Amino acid sequence: MDLTLRNGLIITATDTFRADIGIEGDRIVEIAANLPPGRTDFDLGGKWIVPGFIDVHTHFDAYLAPYAMHSPDDFESGTRQAACGGVTSVVDYAFQSTGDTLHDAVSQWDDKARERCYIDYGFHTVVVDPRADVLAEMADMVQDGYPSFKVFMMRGFGDLNDRALYEILKHSKNAGGIVTVHAENGDIVQARSEELFKAGRRAPHEVPYAMPPEAEGEATQRIITLAGLADNAPVYIVHLSSISALEAVRIGRQSGQQVYAETRPTYLLLDDNYYAKPAAEAVRYMASPPFRSRDHVEALWNGLRIGDLQTVASDHTAWNFHGQKELGINDFTRMPPGIPAVETMGPLLFTFGVQTGRITINKWVEVLATNPAKLFGLHPRKGTIAVGADADLVVYDPKRSVTLSKDVTHSAVDYEPYDGFELTGYPILTFSRGTLVMKNGELMVQPGHGQLLRRNRFTSL
Repeated sequence: MDLTLRNGLIITATDTFRADIGIEGDRIVEIAANLPPGRTDFDLGGKWIVPGFIDVHTHFDAYLAPYAMHSPDDFESGTRQAACGGVTSVVDYAFQSTGDTLHDAVSQWDDKARERCYIDYGFHTVVVDPRADVLAEMADMVQDGYPSFKVFMMRGFGDLNDRALYEILKHSKNAGGIVTVHAENGDIVQARSEELFKAGRRAPHEVPYAMPPEAEGEATQRIITLAGLADNAPVYIVHLSSISALEAVRIGRQSGQQVYAETRPTYLLLDDNYYAKPAAEAVRYMASPPFRSRDHVEALWNGLRIGDLQTVASDHTAWNFHGQKELGINDFTRMPPGIPAVETMGPLLFTFGVQTGRITINKWVEVLATNPAKLFGLHPRKGTIAVGADADLVVYDPKRSVTLSKDVTHSAVDYEPYDGFELTGYPILTFSRGTLVMKNGELMVQPGHGQLLRRNRFTSL
């Protein structure tokens, strides 16, 4: 045996049991009690073994044209953080440019990522210019291993009308894909933003007025309706933050539609009181959609617990405070939205979800690993612990205490949004395809270990 992990407590989405794991090459080949030590052996002393987390919503090496800004976290620093937080695969977003094809987008993003990743990586494609040839191309994208697409209902990303959204959904369904959606009513956000501008109200604390929960709820309900009309096309709502959007998802699922949704740790832990802080602090927490009030936070926890929400992802979009976020102190229109979170999402969800009894340990694995793998064409190769699966494994010390700070986390960004948060439980070893990539916060491999993931067509949960 090339590698053995012995004396561990294995935790999957459905089971918790004590056993050893034997690995040959990059795959798990045996799970049994009392395996003999392999050529490389780790005696875990009862610590936990979970499947590597899969973050299906990241934005590394991002560029925002309206702000003329590049994000500090590229694929090297982004996947470094991921590995340190127990994430063994990411699926980033490749943005189509007007006039380009979807294959052009993937090629451009792969140029950014190739030989820079510590862990495996894949791409969704963002449809900005849904010309007839691009719609026809979607079938080839699924065939080539890119079965997921994204649309924005906000302004600035193609300004897609309902006809375009319907056509994208229909072509995705016919191709065997799934459409991920940033669901906010762009017209309402634009109109309310203009109201604020005319009144001279541009401070960061005004953002929740410009981007109200009702705008998210309406857009979520509308895209679900369009997906139903498009022959029940699979649709996945990203970064869901509000009660009304959650209710639209619940009703859609109860009616038999293939509707799925993610939330992110920020919406489970932080609320709109952060925008009442001094502007220099508030800008650090600006997200799209923005944080909501505590009743929304509690509703999301309940939705996660009962299965109305299927995944948790980071939506890691990281910007420095100095020279980037601080530009919005007096004018929120100049402030790039986004928060670094790929490294901390698993530990945060464990401390404030599992440890508090809001979700079970198996639900924790389900929403961070197994469901993302199933929805986005990676299961059973990834997202579980089973013979034949990739040896993407995380050894978790449930008793390790960590106080988050910029000195602890590994982002290239100049601040840590969860600074001072005290966590109990943290990853100590991360294996990617049988290779130890992280040990106690230190990277054990060079960038380039990560491989491009070509994924299978959509299958329902």
